[in-house]
Amino acid sequence: MVRQIDAEIFSTIVAAAASGSSEESHRFSRKFSPISIGLKEEKLSHLHFYFHDIVSGQQPTAVRVAEAAMTNKSGTVFMMDDLLTEGPEPSSKMVGKA
Repeated sequence: MVRQIDAEIFSTIVAAAASGSSEESHRFSRKFSPISIGLKEEKLSHLHFYFHDIVSGQQPTAVRVAEAAMTNKSGTVFMMDDLLTEGPEPSSKMVGKA
């Protein structure tokens, strides 16, 4: 009996929602011209840097911190603190770390 009443209430709600109303439906998004909303022409920057990932030796910059029990390499987690430099040599000017 309870299921029948729940089904009737649900059917009534769905029917009311499906019948719609006199209101206009609204879209979730719309396209704007960048100029119409006050944006200027986009500027483009090209970033060029070198990523130095050292995984062996006395001072590695990447180390394995967790690993799955399975024999494949899926599930391995590494922690890294790698240099980002202007040139390909690790001794070139550092611009950041990753």
